[in-house]
Amino acid sequence: MVYQAVRNFTITNVDITGTEIKYYGQESTSMGDTTGVYFSGTASPQQYYGGGGGTLPGDAELLNQAGDPNSMYSQLNVLSSNIGNQYTTKQCSIKRQVSLTPHMEMVGYDVSFYVGYDADGSSKECFWATNTGNCRDVWAYGNGWGACENLNLVHLGKIIHSIVATGSCIPYTDPVSGGSGCYSPPGTIDVHSYEFVQRTNSGTSPGCYGSNNDSSHQFWHIRAFTVDNIDQYTLTTQGNLIIGVKDNPGASTTGSCAALDLTDCTMLEETVCDHNDAACVHTYRNYNPTGLAPLGSCQQVPSPNTGLTWTFCADGSNLTYQQGSQSGVLESGTDVWWNIHRTYSCETNNVYDFTNAQQRSGHIQDSLSDNGATLTFQDFNPDTGATTNNSISLPPREDVERCEKSCIVKIPVQDTQASLTRTTADYRASVNTHKEILRACENGVCPVNAGEVLVKDCKCTNYFNQAATTLQLVHDAGRDMICSGSPP
Repeated sequence: MVYQAVRNFTITNVDITGTEIKYYGQESTSMGDTTGVYFSGTASPQQYYGGGGGTLPGDAELLNQAGDPNSMYSQLNVLSSNIGNQYTTKQCSIKRQVSLTPHMEMVGYDVSFYVGYDADGSSKECFWATNTGNCRDVWAYGNGWGACENLNLVHLGKIIHSIVATGSCIPYTDPVSGGSGCYSPPGTIDVHSYEFVQRTNSGTSPGCYGSNNDSSHQFWHIRAFTVDNIDQYTLTTQGNLIIGVKDNPGASTTGSCAALDLTDCTMLEETVCDHNDAACVHTYRNYNPTGLAPLGSCQQVPSPNTGLTWTFCADGSNLTYQQGSQSGVLESGTDVWWNIHRTYSCETNNVYDFTNAQQRSGHIQDSLSDNGATLTFQDFNPDTGATTNNSISLPPREDVERCEKSCIVKIPVQDTQASLTRTTADYRASVNTHKEILRACENGVCPVNAGEVLVKDCKCTNYFNQAATTLQLVHDAGRDMICSGSPP
C-alpha cells in the first residue's frame, strides 16, 4: 500500500513497535550508482526469476577476474595449483628471417639487322638481311612497306634464330658468381617482348631483290626478351646474349623452441616482437592468455643483387612478400610472427631434499667459535666430504647495558573522582594524594622533579609477576560482578 501511494520511494527497513509500523525508505532517483560494485546487488533483479539467465554479481566478478591473468583470483589460483610441486623454468625463442637469393638465367637476345621492301619492282619482296648486308628470307610479296615492317616483327624469333648460332655453345660470364659458362640457344626462340635500341632509315641499302632503287629500308637494333616480367631482372648484355639476374625471396625459422622438451610443461609467459625484436606485446602472462594481439609489422629489404627494395610482412597468419607486381606468401599457419619469446613452467618430479643443507649447517654450527675479534667456523661439502676453514673479522663490541634501567618515583596528584552520590572531597579531609610511576633512567640517573620522591633508584627491573597478578585480579573482579543464578 505504501509503495502504491509513493512509487518513487524504495523501502529499506520496517520497524514494528506495539500498534505502530514504521517504514524507512529512500527516494529512488537519489540512490547511488552501484555499477561495478558486486556486493551492492543488481539493478535488474527480475532477471533471476521466471527462468532468467542472469549471472549473480559474485559470479560475474569471478568470470571477469578469471579472464585477467594479472587479477588476484588468477594469481592465487595458479599459486594453489603449484603448492607442493617442484618447478623449473625453460625459456626459448623463435626467430623468422627473410632472404633474397640471386637467380641467373638467359632472358633474351641483342641483335642487329636490316629490313627492306622492293616497292617498285614487279615481285615486291618483303625481306630481311644481316647487318653485313647478306640478303636472307623473303616473308611476302606485294604487301606494302608498313605491313612488311610488322611482318618482320612477327618473324623476329626466326631472324634471331638465324643470327645466333643455335645448337652451338656460346661462352658467357656469370654476373653473380663470376664463373664462366656456355649457353646453347634452343631450336625455337619464343619472343615475349622486345624493345628497339636503334631504328633508322638506311636509304637504298642493302638493296636486296632489286630494291636498290627504293628507299624502303631500315636498320634495326633490337633487344628481344624470352621471359615475362622483365622489369624484375637486372640485365647484362654479353655479345648476342642478354643475361638476367632476379631475386628469389625466401624465409627461414630458427630458435630453440622446436628442440625443447616440453613434457609436463605449461606456458608461463609469451611475448611477440617485430623484426627488430622491439615493440613487444605480452600475449601470455601468469599462465593465461592476455587477450592482446600484436599488429602485423613489415620490413623493407634492399636487394644487393638487383637494387630493388622488397617488402616482407608478418601478421600472425602469413609471412608475405611484395616487389612491384610480384607478390606471394612464404609461410602460412599460426603464430607466424617475426620474434617470439616463451617461458615455460615445468614439473621436475623431484622431491625436495634438504639433507645436504642440514649436514652443512649442522657442521658449521658445531665448529663455530668466537674469541671476540674473529669468528671462525669449518664449512662442509656433503657431496665430497671435504671441509674448509673460514674466519670472519668481527667489529669492535660496544659495552651495552643488558637492560634499559628504570626507577620508581612517587609524584603528588589530586584525587577528584565523582560518583552518583558524592565526590572524593566528601569522604576525605584532602584530595591531595600520591601515586607511584615508572620512569626510564637517563644516563643511569633517575629524573626526579620538584615535589617528587624517589622510591627505587635505577636498576634492571622485572615487573612481569606484578603485571600478571594485576591482570588476574581484574579478571576475578569481573567474575564477581556477574549476576547469575549459578557460578560462572
